[in-house]
Amino acid sequence: MNGGKMDKRNIIAERLTQALNKKKWKQADVIRATEPFCKKYNVKLSKSDISQYIRGQREPSASKMSILSKALGVNESWLAGQEDSAEQAAQSCSNIKPISSMHSIPIVGEVTYGQPILAMKSCHKNIEIPDSVCASFALYCKGNSMIDIGIHDGDYVLIHKQNDVNDGDIAAVIIEHEATLKRIYKFSDYVILQPVNTKYKPQIYLNEQQKQIQILGKAIACLMLIN
Repeated sequence: MNGGKMDKRNIIAERLTQALNKKKWKQADVIRATEPFCKKYNVKLSKSDISQYIRGQREPSASKMSILSKALGVNESWLAGQEDSAEQAAQSCSNIKPISSMHSIPIVGEVTYGQPILAMKSCHKNIEIPDSVCASFALYCKGNSMIDIGIHDGDYVLIHKQNDVNDGDIAAVIIEHEATLKRIYKFSDYVILQPVNTKYKPQIYLNEQQKQIQILGKAIACLMLIN
């Protein structure tokens, strides 16, 4: 039993180290990145905690694991030592259902998920999606800052049009006439737009800067088209 516990601690330590190395962060950078989440969720996370997690001496609680994954921009289950989603996808094959019918939605433009770029280059094209997918439009994506959740350069992200999203949702947003795709966290006096790639830093919009952000909708699916 203790061996299994130790193995999990070591796996978490290894993955924390991987995430820090990708970002070229030190422990002090982790503390700074976790501060807004600790404040929001009323969780205390000290430099000593981080140090012990990285050395494999302790396992983070569920709340601290959640905060660390948000601050580092990584999947929480990956950080906890689980394998990537490929295994889960393989397990779900037995639940594959036939697609009964399709409908088309517009591809309204191109969005980047590195730094924001000029939005909505109209392409006047449609894309076919299953009727079971309730999407309003599609965006053609450029860049790799969402790669850790399986959204790659050249993919199409399907968006359900809405002017607000839940905390932690992936959203398409306009920032001063430019579009980007990010995980969004909302606080009382600032907003964090978080890439889902450990190589990218979050974008923080304080006070009046929040008014620059217009939510277009929630990302609900991703398509890779093969020509």
